[in-house]
This record gives sequence, structure tokens and C-alpha cells, in this order.
Amino acid sequence: MGMPIFSRQVWFRRLFPLLEGGIVFVIVGSCSGLNLFGLGKKADTPETRLGSKTTSNPRGYGSQFSIPLSKEGRDDTVHVVQLAFLVERYDLPYKDVRHTKKIWNHVDEMRAGARRTAQMARNGLRVGVASEDSWPAIATILQASDARRKTDELVAQPGLPVTILLGTIHESESFFSYSSGNELLGKTLPSGEKLILVDYVFRAELGGTLDVKLSFEVRRDLGEMNWEQQEAIIRQVPAVERHVFEELGLLLTLRAGEFLIVGPSEKADIPYLTGSRFFIQESGGVRSAETLICIRPRPFQTTEQRPNRS
Repeated sequence: MGMPIFSRQVWFRRLFPLLEGGIVFVIVGSCSGLNLFGLGKKADTPETRLGSKTTSNPRGYGSQFSIPLSKEGRDDTVHVVQLAFLVERYDLPYKDVRHTKKIWNHVDEMRAGARRTAQMARNGLRVGVASEDSWPAIATILQASDARRKTDELVAQPGLPVTILLGTIHESESFFSYSSGNELLGKTLPSGEKLILVDYVFRAELGGTLDVKLSFEVRRDLGEMNWEQQEAIIRQVPAVERHVFEELGLLLTLRAGEFLIVGPSEKADIPYLTGSRFFIQESGGVRSAETLICIRPRPFQTTEQRPNRS
């Protein structure tokens, strides 16, 4: 069963008194099942805790890399480089002063390009790159704001993105986002989980740089099982319905020691924008907190022995 969408033009000046520009129109369309980068299309995205053993070694996003170590022409040991992510969630009380605004003074938001950064900000989202040098200043702001902290360390299965849960839709919610063509798109989602997906390529040969593709989606479990074939294995997986915010994805490169910060922009004050739905929390109909996510890549190696060759 498809998810309901807006079926007629709406006068957003009445809905959003803070929006500039007079009358805007909703562009109607069903975006369920779209995938911004064509990656991670499998119905499930299993994750395991750090230290779980993986057996395959695909190339490409979500990949791990084998680095042969040769000595005198022999190649009987490899180091498999895998990537874990330390995900830190900070919920800051939503008061007259929004503390998250101060944090962005210590973050490089231009890494994804000025045009993409501006579009994300207009949709209530901010994404930037920080370093260990800038972290003490950021941590001081978080401490002063009485932020609640929750951490998790995840390593994705090979070939699949890391999935970060932001929240759950308990009742129908309407989402609106500006496209690159300045159109305001809207859709009502009856239920589901609000997710950030992190696809990546770790480039050990380039000093440990990390190419990252970040995207936002809402995923709804349909309560059914489908048969799926992966390589030579046929198994049952949960059937899901996905809405990917394809205009709100971005690509950037992290150098060794850098990490991502994702949170709300000033436009998140406007109800129903994507940034507000993902990063602003409500309690009893009143805004209570705003969320900031730090995503820290953690490369680690496992060693495998190969049989000696005579």
C-alpha cells in the first residue's frame, strides 16, 4: 500500500508564516523507493558491533581493503583494514538561545561546496567537518548547554552503509524540502524510522582519507518477508518501504583525524522542514531539544595468515 501524499496545491504562507516569498506550490510526487546514490538497495542493512568477523572483501562503498605485506618475495600475511564509526548523539535543551549555533564556528561547512551547503541550510540541515584540534571548543559548548550524550560504535556489513537512527514516526508526519530548482516538495509519511545513511570508501593508500556519501531517509517496515538472493545464498529479509530525500544528500572527503558533525540549521525553526523533523524534538507539542550528531571514523586492522608457498 503506497504512502499518502499531498494531492493539491497548498498555500504555504498560511502554514509557514516564517517563510519568505509569498505563495509557494507543492510539487506532488511519490518518492518512495528512490535512492540518491544507487547504493545500499538491499532491503535490510544489518550492522554488527565492533569486533565482529567479516568474511567477504568487496571493493567500493562500504568496503574493506586487504593490504598484502611482502617480505623477500613471500606474501603470506595480509592486513584487512576495516572501518568502524563512533556515533555520538547530543540532545541539547531547546531554549531561547540555541547552543548548536555556536558550535558551527568551529566546523568547516564548505567541504561539500558552497551551493550544496546553502541548499542544505535552507532545508534546516547543517553538515560539516571538524578535527581533533577544534573538538575542545565544541566540547566546552556542549558541556555548558547540559547536553545529554549517547554513544554507539558500529561497523557496517561489507557493501552496506552505516545506518544511524534519529527518531521514529509514531503518528503521521508531513515533510517538506526545497529542491535544487527552488521547488518545495511535500509528502506525508504515516510511520517509519528517520535515518541517516553513511556510505564510504576508506583509502588507506591515500593516507587514510575517507570519501563519504551522506543521505537522509525514512524507512517503514511493512511487516512482511521477501526472498532475496545474495551471491549463492537465498534468504528471507524484511520488506521495507523507503522514502529517500534525494535532494539532501552530499559527498565529501575526510582527512585522517577528521569527523562529521550533522545538525539543524537556523531554518529548522520552521515547522515541517526536513531539518526540523529530523533534529528538533517535541514534548507535549512544545519544542524541547535539538539534536547534534558526531560521526567519527575509526579504522582498525585484522591480520590474516596465508599458508606458506613452497
